[in-house]
Amino acid sequence: MNWIAAKKLYPYIIPYRRQFFFAIFIGLLFALTSGLPAVLGKYLIDDGFVKKNISLLTWSCVAIVVLYIINGFFRYIHYYLLIFYGEKVCADIQIALQQKFMDLSLAYHSENDSGANLSKVINDVNNIKVGLLMVADILREPFTAIALLGWIIYLDWKLTLLVIVLAPILALTLKQFGKSIRKYSHQQQETLENLTSTFKETLDGVRIIQGYNLQQHMKQRLMRVVDNYLTSRRKIITRQESAGPVSDWLGAIAFTIAAFYIGVQIIEDKSTLGNFVSFIAALGILQKPVKKVQDAYVRLQPSFVAAERILRVLENPQVVTDKPASRAFNRNFNNISFKDISFRYPHASSDSLSNINLDVNRGEVIAFVGTSGSGKSTLVNLLARFMDPTSGCIFVDGVDIREFRLKDLRSNVALVTQDVFLFNDTIAENIRAGSPVSVEKTIQAAELANANKFIEAKPNKFESTVGERGSSLSGGEKQRVSIARAIYKDAPILILDEATSALDSASEVEVQKGLDELMHGRTTFVIAHRLSTVMRADRILVMEHGKIIESGTHRELIQMGGKYSELESLQLRSFD
Repeated sequence: MNWIAAKKLYPYIIPYRRQFFFAIFIGLLFALTSGLPAVLGKYLIDDGFVKKNISLLTWSCVAIVVLYIINGFFRYIHYYLLIFYGEKVCADIQIALQQKFMDLSLAYHSENDSGANLSKVINDVNNIKVGLLMVADILREPFTAIALLGWIIYLDWKLTLLVIVLAPILALTLKQFGKSIRKYSHQQQETLENLTSTFKETLDGVRIIQGYNLQQHMKQRLMRVVDNYLTSRRKIITRQESAGPVSDWLGAIAFTIAAFYIGVQIIEDKSTLGNFVSFIAALGILQKPVKKVQDAYVRLQPSFVAAERILRVLENPQVVTDKPASRAFNRNFNNISFKDISFRYPHASSDSLSNINLDVNRGEVIAFVGTSGSGKSTLVNLLARFMDPTSGCIFVDGVDIREFRLKDLRSNVALVTQDVFLFNDTIAENIRAGSPVSVEKTIQAAELANANKFIEAKPNKFESTVGERGSSLSGGEKQRVSIARAIYKDAPILILDEATSALDSASEVEVQKGLDELMHGRTTFVIAHRLSTVMRADRILVMEHGKIIESGTHRELIQMGGKYSELESLQLRSFD
């Protein structure tokens, strides 16, 4: 068994170790009291029934009832603590995964499907929860088995040795089943990721699915994924449930041997009926902990696989972090310099950016144009340290941006993107985005973003909930809330990544008014496909295959007659 991954999750158990230790202690009492009825059975029959001792018979029956009450109480406390604190451990792991996903660079997120990540948070963590219960079974049940084994040795050690010869057969069988289940658990979790991703795509893309009549296509796609999932599940279930009959068969053989042996002993007056009943009862009860340990071992295998998958995320090194002696960011900077910047995504075969050099003065508006995949967004993402360059440095007044505190750096960069993300919260909270609350500043930001009119028309105005991803707002309205958010942040550096490309002409005019206010006095990096949105930039940089191939004003680039001029001609023809 791969205990290494499981051990690495132990820090999440440490805060609740006292509760778990107490649960295990109560579990041991539960285990020990579970085997006592077999012991009492001997005296109940030999001294109560056979010797006709009414007093002993009465007290034996009372003792068995009290024993079961005590045993039930121990069982309740044991499982309550295990399940409740198991839930808390899993909740902590889910919080850790959320924090990790938020810290991982965009390079990681560009290569990993969000549905697969969601599967780890839900399905893999649920397997960990099951695993905690299975570990408890493995720790608890052997004590019942040991106690009962000691009792049957006391009753007849020769018969006990004859019976436990079957134990190695069971152990070897379990080992083979466990190895096979681990193998197919990996496949199951991967197919479960695909299942989660397909459901997520269905929900996220329901408008396109309905618009293009893709319902049947998506159904067939889901059915293929479900078939793959069920194939892996069938293989796991086959092995999990095969272990039970093997245990039952071995138990039946042991029971038959014991019944025949003690029956002969009784006939020959070498044993008593009490011994027979007690031995058979102990053997029957012994089967339960043996089966539980066997079942726990088998069902623990998917938990090990889940632990490995979770740890691959938690230990992923693609995290942008602060240096030990990081410094504050200087809001009053004068210059930003990109020096020999190259970047390659982790599993890519070529660079997305290659040897970029660029100097930007405070207050300049720098526009990036070029075909999709030319490296425009990648370059500005490096400025906010959403990921770090493979080589080269970005300097602010001669200081490498990796020297600044990450939170401080990002506090000085505002971002407005094409795909606006709004939280399922009020308009006011989306504008403030975690910044200190100021009602006056919120209203002012909305006015400057040209958003106050539609906000005031809402029944609850700024306290109106926008819905999931801003579903209750139009595209233009969402974009203006996004601009108000950037104005409220009041950062000296602004990134506009295709901020108006998804809007119609009327909405673009309204949004552009807000953008003009937002850009005023800020160092702005604009990414756009529409050349009309970048004509007023101080400099326009044309990118191709991760390199800057042209630089200048709109007029200069048109006169140059190069790539920019070609792009303008193509766009003019498309308007015609």
